[in-house]
Amino acid sequence: MKNLLFKLIQTPSLVGSEDAVLESFRNAMSPHADNTWTDRVGNVISVKNAGKKYKVLLVAHADEVGLLVTNITEKGFLLCKSMGMGAAAMLVGQRVSILGKNEAIPGIIQSKIKKDKNEKPVKFADLFIDIGAKDKKEAEKWVSPGDYVYVTSRPIDFGNGLVVGKGLDDKAGMTVIAHVMKELAHKDVDKICLYCAAAVGEEINSHGARAMAAALQPDLAIAVDVTETMDKPGSDPIDGCVELKKGPVLARVPILCRRIEERLRATAQQYRIPCQTEVYPYLSYTDADYIHTAAQGILSHIVSIPLRYMHSPQEIIAVQDLEHTRDLLKAFLKELNNAPI
Repeated sequence: MKNLLFKLIQTPSLVGSEDAVLESFRNAMSPHADNTWTDRVGNVISVKNAGKKYKVLLVAHADEVGLLVTNITEKGFLLCKSMGMGAAAMLVGQRVSILGKNEAIPGIIQSKIKKDKNEKPVKFADLFIDIGAKDKKEAEKWVSPGDYVYVTSRPIDFGNGLVVGKGLDDKAGMTVIAHVMKELAHKDVDKICLYCAAAVGEEINSHGARAMAAALQPDLAIAVDVTETMDKPGSDPIDGCVELKKGPVLARVPILCRRIEERLRATAQQYRIPCQTEVYPYLSYTDADYIHTAAQGILSHIVSIPLRYMHSPQEIIAVQDLEHTRDLLKAFLKELNNAPI
């Protein structure tokens, strides 16, 4: 699984700029599907057993968080706004690339706030990017307001079965779904029309998943995403106890379908697949929320992969959690093939 995961991680896919990573996803899916296509809003969808009456959708999102250039100062520094990034302070000193007019332009993020005894929290408005330009005129030859900015880093094996990289939210989910499509034979789901897809735009308003759900109108849908772990310093027990290496996470969410959750738990127990629980009092804040209310209503839920340091330049996952998530989804679909919800 790591080969595909690393390839996806190394392909930038900021919100509104997902085409390259979706092409890699499409190439991974196509050999194992009856058909693969890109819809009007840019989602990539593969189908197995097309034409079967009972339709099931697995979807991950292709977009990742980053920054957007908003202005260029007279001295040639870039100002920017966040596109879903976490705390601004974690970006100070990071190397970045700006998807400029003709090529990727290297830069370094710094802050206008200097450390002193009255240090204040760094905000995104305090950040600027140095691209080595001597002034605004030179900078404008390379970049423009509206250009995307992403952290420059490569995925690494972190030891103990962990992987570090940017954009694991949600390239981990894309990897799992691609392997589910690859490893499930047609006969395993011969009564199901199975859609496996990567959606655009989850980090801003889930417009990709909304359009996809309205067009496909599946009978059942599962969003495969990530969720923050609580196994690090500063975690609050009231937020749960999700950890790396303890399996996929099943959420208890009022808006989502309890019957799917119960079937997933029963499947995990039957196949001896470890899983964890998290609780959301309102929404899951994933594509599942919007799919659930699409068309005339779609039975939906979420299966999450534990992830440490979400929306940061360096996120961490455990490979065994990817494998257990894949195994749970494959087993769930096989059981669903015999007994639909």
